[in-house]
Amino acid sequence: MRYRTASALLVAMIGAMFGSERALEAIVDWHMGRGIPIPPYERVLLSFGSSLTSYRWVLGVLALPAAAVCFLLSMLYQRK
Repeated sequence: MRYRTASALLVAMIGAMFGSERALEAIVDWHMGRGIPIPPYERVLLSFGSSLTSYRWVLGVLALPAAAVCFLLSMLYQRK
């Protein structure tokens, strides 16, 4: 694993932690603004997404050791 790959993975994890709440709000606002009922499959996705937003700080705590392991592996297996 390279440094770039490890840093991209870390940015993706942090982006997922904080961007999921805004994405859920955008979906709900789109339906509510048009007066359209939310379809059942989107309700399932919204309930899954809302559970992720409530546990995002747990994911943040897990992201730090994962980032350390990724950068450690990239240092150990670095080709020169």
